[in-house]
Amino acid sequence: MSPRRLRILFVTALAGMLAILASSPAAAAATDSPHVSYYLALGDSLAVGVQPDAQGINHSTEFGYPDLLFGDLHPSEPDLQLVKLGCSGETTLTFLAGGLCSYEGFNSQLAAAVAFLLTHRGDVRLVTINLGGNDIGGCADLSGIDYQCVEQSSNQVRIKLTLAMAAIRVAAGSQVPIIGMNFYDPVLAFALFGAPDIAAASIPVVVGINDMLEQVYASVGAPTADVETAFQTTVTTPVTVPGLGEIPLNLALLCQYTFMCTPPPIGPNSHPTNAGYRTITDAFEAEL
Repeated sequence: MSPRRLRILFVTALAGMLAILASSPAAAAATDSPHVSYYLALGDSLAVGVQPDAQGINHSTEFGYPDLLFGDLHPSEPDLQLVKLGCSGETTLTFLAGGLCSYEGFNSQLAAAVAFLLTHRGDVRLVTINLGGNDIGGCADLSGIDYQCVEQSSNQVRIKLTLAMAAIRVAAGSQVPIIGMNFYDPVLAFALFGAPDIAAASIPVVVGINDMLEQVYASVGAPTADVETAFQTTVTTPVTVPGLGEIPLNLALLCQYTFMCTPPPIGPNSHPTNAGYRTITDAFEAEL
């Protein structure tokens, strides 16, 4: 089936779902409380707040960027509630079609998000989302970067994320702030694993992917939390790091903000440290 046909079928089905949900009593009520408002967090493991434990096993935590962002917003908005629908391992395909996480009667994270937004129309204060990392993350290893994989995966992310964001914007309405996120570059750590050329080559790849993500988010009026810049992904100025010697600044910050440079069994692990999640949170807050 062609991408154009897929898009037509998806939009047609989505329109039917929106019409049904919008005509339901819950959606017609617009708000279920004049006092409660919601922050809806969508995405993959970063939206869950995943970190490795002492044995290197990933677990959800309360230190993810949605938790930190909610903690910063809550004092001035005491009636705000955090709703996390993120799913560890989520790709743009599973976000649309489901298959990884369950959502109490909905077959995908997108369906659950659309239903929530419609049911609580007028009460949603903020939506954040990060997607795409799991689609493209397998395109590089210590043997090199598979550029064909990057191109094909990026095109699929663009198509599927565009569909998802259009549905979220329709369900949320034009006034609800939606903030997307671009990505840091875990492959920079390959410089410590004997593959500095692959690490250097990954920078323009990540920049290109992030440019695509920013365009998709902008298409529905959503700014992008600039994690690429927050992690100084393109800055290769040498700095001295105890235990590592002189390394580029982007790698030094990656080591500080993720578990990619942490020895086994905890690392290497691409999930953020507490400092990394805090940095990501600050990037989101800069767009509020």
